[in-house]
Amino acid sequence: MSLPAIAKGIVDVIHDEFDELEVGEKYGGTVFTAQGSNQLICGVLVYKKHISIEFNKGYLLQDPSKKLQGSGKFRRHLKIKTQYDVDMNLLKALIAESLVVR
Repeated sequence: MSLPAIAKGIVDVIHDEFDELEVGEKYGGTVFTAQGSNQLICGVLVYKKHISIEFNKGYLLQDPSKKLQGSGKFRRHLKIKTQYDVDMNLLKALIAESLVVR
């Protein structure tokens, strides 16, 4: 399965599961913001060799599985290289938590 197809599946799941998020295009990918605000919750960006699912306030998220990457001040991301790297339960939990910590 191609990276764009995997990313579309991820975007579709987020869109279906979290109707309180607004969908937009930014940074060359699909971004989700809190309804009625410009506050970025997460984004799905396709690169040449991976997909990055970015969490704007990722530094605040619980990550017992240690799958979030990044060492910047705020943002953390999940790196997806194949369809088998996608953990939808983890993704949904991180998005739900992102909505609380925003």
